[in-house]
Amino acid sequence: MTLTPDQVYRRRKALGLTQQQLAHRLRVSVSTVANWEAGRYEPPGYLELALDLLDAIQQAKRRANAEKAPASPAGDDA
Repeated sequence: MTLTPDQVYRRRKALGLTQQQLAHRLRVSVSTVANWEAGRYEPPGYLELALDLLDAIQQAKRRANAEKAPASPAGDDA
């Protein structure tokens, strides 16, 4: 399934990435990402999978960081 320009934009924003950051992670130019979002170029078929993988990586990093966070001292629930 090919993503629509709006879907590309929304997925990028949901990942909290700029066009430049997404382009860097996908090894494409910033203008390519901009053109996908503007509907000038059709995104490649792999893009949805790549965005899913980026999301999974971010979630794994958040979980790992949460596990590293020090526990609050006992009785400090306020």
